[in-house]
Amino acid sequence: MGKYGIEDLLTPKEIPTAFGYTIEWEPQSVTIADKDVEIEGTWKLSEIVINEEISYDLKHKDKLLRIASGGMLTINLPDATVKRLTIEEGGTLLLTQPLTVTDDFTMQRTLQNQWETFCPPTDLTADKMAINADGGLWLSTGFLTTDKQEWEPVNGLTSDIPYIIASDVAYTKVTFSGTDYPIELPAASVDLKTPEADGILFFQGNPSFATKTVSNVYALNDAGTAFELQEGTYTMRPFECVLTANAATRGVLRSLRLDDGNPTGVIELLRGDFRAWGADGLLHLRSAAPADVHIYNVGGSPVAHLPALAGDRTLRLPAGIYLVKYKQTTIKIKL
Repeated sequence: MGKYGIEDLLTPKEIPTAFGYTIEWEPQSVTIADKDVEIEGTWKLSEIVINEEISYDLKHKDKLLRIASGGMLTINLPDATVKRLTIEEGGTLLLTQPLTVTDDFTMQRTLQNQWETFCPPTDLTADKMAINADGGLWLSTGFLTTDKQEWEPVNGLTSDIPYIIASDVAYTKVTFSGTDYPIELPAASVDLKTPEADGILFFQGNPSFATKTVSNVYALNDAGTAFELQEGTYTMRPFECVLTANAATRGVLRSLRLDDGNPTGVIELLRGDFRAWGADGLLHLRSAAPADVHIYNVGGSPVAHLPALAGDRTLRLPAGIYLVKYKQTTIKIKL
C-alpha cells in the first residue's frame, strides 16, 4: 500500500533504480478522504521485451528479459548475466558466449502427437499450459552406451541428455523451466562420438543455442516415425538429437523406425563372424565362414534353413518377427 497527495497521483508510479530494474506501481483502487489519496495496488517488476534482432549490452545485465516470437537476442559479450529469461516459441537466443540466468529461466514449445528430439541446455521441468493440456507427455532416452541399446521411459529432463518427446494431444503447449539457479546456458556444442563396434548406435544431442554441422548421422524425419541416415553433412538445430554409428553399420542400416518409442527393424548384429539384421523390410545375413542357420517365425515354425551360408544373403519375408538361430545364439528380428 502507498500514500500520495492528490498532486502526486500518477499512473503508473515508477522507481527506476530499485535493484537495477524498473518496478511499476499498478493502482487497483483509489480512496479519497479529506486531502489525502490512499492507493491500493501491487508492485510489478517490468521486463524488457525483445521483438527484433538485437545484441546483448550492459543495459540488459541483471534485467528481466523476454524474447518474443520473431525476436532474436545475440549474446556476444563475456560475463553476460540476466535475472530472468523467458523465450517464447518463435523467439531465438544466439550464444557466442555463455549466458548466466540467476533467478528464472523458461522456454516455450508446442509438442505434437508424434516423436520429436530434445536435448535440454540445463535441467528442466515440463509444465503443460492451458491450451490442450489434457493429454500426457511421453519422454524416453536410450542408446547412450554399448550396454543400453534400447529406449527407456524417463520422467525428468537432465541437461545434455538426449530425449525423444511427444504428447498425447497435438498442439500441446509446454513451458520448460529451469530448476537450480544460477544456471549457465552454453555457447559451444559438444562433439559427437562414433561407436567403434558394429551394430551399436549412440543417441546424442546438441544442447546449445547454436547450430552444429555434423556428417553421416541418423536424423528423425519430419513425421517423427524414423531416424534416417543423412549421408554427407547435416546441420543439427539447437537441442536436436541424432543417432551415430560406424561405417560398417551405416553400410547396412538406412533407417531406425520408431513404434511407440520402441525401435523396430533395428540392427541385430553379432560381434564376430556371423551377423543378422533387418532393414527396408528385408532380412540380411552375413557369415565369414560356412554357417548352419535356421530361421523360425515367432510361433516357432520353420521358415528357412541355410545349411552352408557363406558371404551375404538377403531374404524377403512377410512383415513380422523372426528368430534367426546360429550355433547357440538366437537373434530376434522384426521386419
